[in-house]
Amino acid sequence: MEDSKKLFSQILKELDEKELRGFINKHCKNDKTMRNKFLTHFANKIKVKPQEKYRVIIDNAIVACTNSRGYFLINDKKVNSALRPLFKLIKDEKVSLHQRPYDAFVLAKLILEKFGEMYEDFYEVGKYEKIGDLFYEALVLIDDICEAETTPYEFKEEIFKDIIELAQNPNFHKDLYCEVAVDLSLLKIAAELCEGEQCRELIKILDKLIETKDEYVKDDYLKLKIELLVQEDDKEGFSKAIQENMDREDIRNMVIKSALENGELEKAIGLIKEGIELFKEDKPGISARYEKLLLDLYKTSGMKKEYLELLNKLYREDYSEEFYDLLKKSYSSKAWKKELAKIINELKSKYSKDSFYLNRKLAYIYKKERMEDELFEVIKENPYFEFLETYGEYCKKSYSKEILNFYGLFVNRQLSRIDTRKEYANLAKILLKISKIYDGGEEFAGSIYRNIKQIYARKPALLEEMSILSHLDKEQPKKVEVKKEIEKKSLF
Repeated sequence: MEDSKKLFSQILKELDEKELRGFINKHCKNDKTMRNKFLTHFANKIKVKPQEKYRVIIDNAIVACTNSRGYFLINDKKVNSALRPLFKLIKDEKVSLHQRPYDAFVLAKLILEKFGEMYEDFYEVGKYEKIGDLFYEALVLIDDICEAETTPYEFKEEIFKDIIELAQNPNFHKDLYCEVAVDLSLLKIAAELCEGEQCRELIKILDKLIETKDEYVKDDYLKLKIELLVQEDDKEGFSKAIQENMDREDIRNMVIKSALENGELEKAIGLIKEGIELFKEDKPGISARYEKLLLDLYKTSGMKKEYLELLNKLYREDYSEEFYDLLKKSYSSKAWKKELAKIINELKSKYSKDSFYLNRKLAYIYKKERMEDELFEVIKENPYFEFLETYGEYCKKSYSKEILNFYGLFVNRQLSRIDTRKEYANLAKILLKISKIYDGGEEFAGSIYRNIKQIYARKPALLEEMSILSHLDKEQPKKVEVKKEIEKKSLF
């Protein structure tokens, strides 16, 4: 078989373009996929200009993934095989772009143009990720061409206009889901090439795009504009863009970062505090991020008093575990004892009407502080699996027997309600884990295993999954003795 493939490939390589086209037309007339593969694989034999050659190949790939009949233009089942040769073609051009940058650019540009027109059609059949991957590879190819030292400067100047024109293609401005923002990616590539008047032209294009973009993606375009204003040293334009967009998290972050890099600590702190208040009502998540940023800034700047005040405030908003650990580290052991008592009293007072929430908060504290008696009291009030699994082992020194009794109740409840092999397996794993953690755990798990064998003898799936506990059944006969008994019986 392998020899046949080699022979076939050798024959095809010896064909000239006319013979190859004749072969394809004759043998792949009704098979669009094979025609597409042949044309792409032997693209080097097509002697026409790159523009014409790649147009034929891309058009053929489009035909290969379309429906002759059907509700949608694109046949989703044919997309992968139809586009695969184009991915290979891009890969080949990446290797040879140093010798043929023009050819590589033509391929990438045509792919973006042609498939940009059809993006909605791919979106309709759920193939937006595949077409997004194709866009990404085409964009990487263009970026590689522009970054390559072997690409002539004159050619880079020439393709700058093409990149700008392509970025303004309305097909890339539609509000459809795509992980690759083609217009933004192209403008970022152009930004690396531009200077002077070209920069100003790019800023104007960005202004037009920013007006039309959805709020969720606008920040990336704004950031590129601001970077270009900095590059152009346009202080007035920069100041205006910043002031108009300080209600956007990413833009405010840029200014904060700049202030910190310039050693303007007070300015950075002021901007963060302003952000906390600005977003508190409508976007509390952003406000919370700024509070954490301010906390980190206080810590790294050695502002101990401010750090402790903010940390106490953040912890007492919801008594979160994250801030508890930080708070404990901020006190001496003597001071922490007083603060801990204060926190526990606050919790009991604040959540007196919500015992379950209170017990969760207290359980975490008792676990961290190794308060075994207090933790067991919480478990006793909440003998549910969640509490047993999370906190039970922290009470094993003094309360193993009691914890195992709670587990016994849990197992009985489970056996009365579960009925799938997966549930049986999970319960068996829990019992095995218990046997290794608690004093008396092996005896406890073994006893449950014996009872299950007696009570649930007609549930083979349950018995099979529980068999991982068989080594804990101390009352079962030894295997050797059982074997001898069987042998004796077999004699009669």
